Amino acid sequence: GAFKKLGQRGGQGAVFRGKSVADPLKEVAVKVFHRSSGSTRHQEKARREAQFTAQLTHPHVVTILDVNSDKGFLVMSFCEGGSLRDRLKQKKASLAQTLDMAIVLLRTLADIHEHGFAHLDIKPSNILFHHGTPIFSDFGIAVNQEEGQQAGTQAYMAPEQKRGQANRASDVFAMGLVITECLLGHPTRHIGQNIQLPPVPKGPKRWALEHLLRGMCDPEPTHRPQDLRELAQRFMWAQALPDSEAQGAVLLEQMRKWALGMGTDTAKLLEKHPIVAYLSPVDLKHRGGPPQSEV
Repeated sequence: GAFKKLGQRGGQGAVFRGKSVADPLKEVAVKVFHRSSGSTRHQEKARREAQFTAQLTHPHVVTILDVNSDKGFLVMSFCEGGSLRDRLKQKKASLAQTLDMAIVLLRTLADIHEHGFAHLDIKPSNILFHHGTPIFSDFGIAVNQEEGQQAGTQAYMAPEQKRGQANRASDVFAMGLVITECLLGHPTRHIGQNIQLPPVPKGPKRWALEHLLRGMCDPEPTHRPQDLRELAQRFMWAQALPDSEAQGAVLLEQMRKWALGMGTDTAKLLEKHPIVAYLSPVDLKHRGGPPQSEV
């Protein structure tokens, strides 16, 4: 049948939109891997990407419906919402949309890592949407690391990945850049202490987001967050924090009064909670957090 090309031709292959043979009313995406003269690598790539995805049946990972390793193509579920790259070309993602997406994808990434894999090519064009649900796609590099761990997309590569030493922490770095790009409305190569979020009002929410993103994009992989479920939880806290500095100060005072009323032990536990640091730039700085911008 007729196929319509989706997006640009990538490093691994090209993706086309078509109809399912088994169900003509069902749309599918067909990924055709690049062929090399005299080589069977396109066959191996198709087979291994299908094998990987089969090991991780997940609502936020693209579903492989069929594979033809001889001809080097995969048939995948079609995501009608397009990619995050498509969305960012049209308009900047809202803060609420970005945080909702980040929380879902960080939890998904935790599941991927727990299965023993790293994606290694996280970028807006590899994040798809189906009825509003974000979905990771394109695991060609994750299952083909023997072909060179420097593979990936330069703009989203962590420093160690560029040195050929990619690991799971490289995914955390790339996710940090993707989230930052959504909030800023344009790509950024700022890492570590340099991430600032002028579009977000100065206050607890912004302090928390800058702190989390600077940690994710730290040049040193061992300094990045290791527990992605906890990281997702912290983004949920950031989502609930007040926007303004004044609101944060009032909330912090109320929390401390409540904790003191519950007893000294509760008050001590509260002071150790990350939310207390996020509510006060002084507390955040004293706990080793990066200095906050004054933009």
